[in-house]
Amino acid sequence: MGEKILFIGDYFGEFALPNGICVHQVAKELQKRGCDVSVLAINDGYQKPEEVYDGLRVVRVRADATTRLTAWYRQHPGKLESIWFKFGIFLKDVRTFFSLWFWPFNAPINLWLTYHAAKKMIETDHIDTVVCTYTPFNAVLVGHILKRKKPNLKYIVYFLDSLSGGIFPKLTSQEWVAKQGKKWERLLLKNADGIYIMKAHQKHHQKHSCDEPYYSRIRVLDIPLLKMENIKQQADIDFLPKDKINLVYLGSLKKNLKNPEPFLKAFLAANLQNVAISFIGDANDCEDLLCQAQKAAPKQIHIIKSVPHSEVEKILAQADALLNIGSANTCQIPCKIFEYMSTGKPIITTYKTPNEPSLPYLREYAGALLLDESVSSIENAQKLKEFTSSLPKQIETDALKEKYYLCTPSAFCDALQEDTAQ
Repeated sequence: MGEKILFIGDYFGEFALPNGICVHQVAKELQKRGCDVSVLAINDGYQKPEEVYDGLRVVRVRADATTRLTAWYRQHPGKLESIWFKFGIFLKDVRTFFSLWFWPFNAPINLWLTYHAAKKMIETDHIDTVVCTYTPFNAVLVGHILKRKKPNLKYIVYFLDSLSGGIFPKLTSQEWVAKQGKKWERLLLKNADGIYIMKAHQKHHQKHSCDEPYYSRIRVLDIPLLKMENIKQQADIDFLPKDKINLVYLGSLKKNLKNPEPFLKAFLAANLQNVAISFIGDANDCEDLLCQAQKAAPKQIHIIKSVPHSEVEKILAQADALLNIGSANTCQIPCKIFEYMSTGKPIITTYKTPNEPSLPYLREYAGALLLDESVSSIENAQKLKEFTSSLPKQIETDALKEKYYLCTPSAFCDALQEDTAQ
């Protein structure tokens, strides 16, 4: 391809969040195809302002106040710090309420910093394509402004999350977000050269965007985390108990979005003495649920804080089976299931509704157990017993390539090549 491409997004590097992990995968694939790739990310106060990470030039600008406060609290988890953190979040919620007319725009200083950093990189590095990931919102707004000022610049919007179909703030509704988000989409996408949405967002846009001028430029892709080789066991790490069948959950939890309580009830009811489950990541408001379950089964339930993504592959290699907690948002597909499928290992998932976004993938995955949260804990406990007593064999990734092509970095790169060639 040969282009010079700048990705604009949120966290990137060792402690990247799901969107940054996705950008990392497609950026490395673009490098393989001969592209010069750079990344403009955020700095919460605990990252380097500039570095080369895995062969990619990364520049970081100061994040918004709430992101920096959250990062500070992770580094200072004391009682007084907790009070200050909760007060800061309260103020953030108040500001959000009084600025709902502009939602999701709420960080003007970060916008200014991101715009000027991107403009400088484009001019000094002779960038010809910017790929703006949502979230964060400012990344897309900056891309739109840059395209207006530099019409020859290729401007691609990469909706790893949904704007008009995404999570809604307190005191609002999904309908309100669809209306407000559509206003922003109409503005931000009118000059986009390419618009990439996830498959989980497709029905939403068919309903809400089919009459918009930009609709014909939408391409349906998917979370690009399915790798072409199974993750191999690594001998240099001893992370999980050796005397148990190890289930692993990786990622964040939240009661109104990914609530582990139904799974925990089924797991405790099953009384699986030879099985251990490790919850690895940010528990948020689910920490009490995990701690209560751990008290009931201290040898079976383990709670581990977030780990660098560089360690994730090693942990997945040691696991015997992997756990996914179903999402309450039908437009928010968990990125982790594609990393899970890359292992070829058995996957256990819960789901709240038949429209849960991970179900279409996992129904076609031969090694998956689907647990309906609406049925009794006893019924799901029996299914867990049967599944863990004879775990399915590992699936070779070759069997997944054609079925899940959209979930590979190659799908993104092929689409980008077409749109930047026009």
